[in-house]
Amino acid sequence: MRSLSLRARFTIAASLFLIVSCTALTVVAHYSANRMIDAVMLEPSIVAEDTVAGGEPAALTEPASEAAPAGGQLLYDAFRRETTLATVLIVLAGSVGAYFAASYV
Repeated sequence: MRSLSLRARFTIAASLFLIVSCTALTVVAHYSANRMIDAVMLEPSIVAEDTVAGGEPAALTEPASEAAPAGGQLLYDAFRRETTLATVLIVLAGSVGAYFAASYV
């Protein structure tokens, strides 16, 4: 069986690196966005008359209006779709670039 050329091996190695790094970055971005959407869904809405030990009013949190969760979920879904598409495009462009760059090695 014939072994792969240096160009093909370099392209495969670069593509695997891009897939792993872009996938990890996408997962971290999705996790962060999900936490941010959850934080935005809770907004300080009622200030209690009682004060806490520091003398500042205690803020109670409750879910935002009923329309906000749906809007937040739509934004999160759009973010997921765009970051996944960006990941695929970056890996594809990087793989093509690695293939052509390997010819100069």
